[in-house]
Amino acid sequence: SGYKRLQFSVRIKNAPRKSGASMKVGLVDRRSETSSLYISKLNDSWKRVSLPLTDFDKIQDWSGLLRLTFTVEEWNIPVKKGELLIEGIGFSKN
Repeated sequence: SGYKRLQFSVRIKNAPRKSGASMKVGLVDRRSETSSLYISKLNDSWKRVSLPLTDFDKIQDWSGLLRLTFTVEEWNIPVKKGELLIEGIGFSKN
């Protein structure tokens, strides 16, 4: 309890600088409630992401998260090339 943000860094290795790719970040709680947000403007540079948990507005039971998902949807990747890299995944209290 007391966590306020989901944080991580992401980039697409070998993607063009202006690829403009997006990915979906999702959370699922133990009641199977699912909420997701989109992160845009992904490219070959590291992007630090800090998402307020309150933005995952369909999650009601924060006492038991079951799953954190990262999804790349084909229609949100203009250049179908590269590797999605994610590091430093964590929750913060501020």
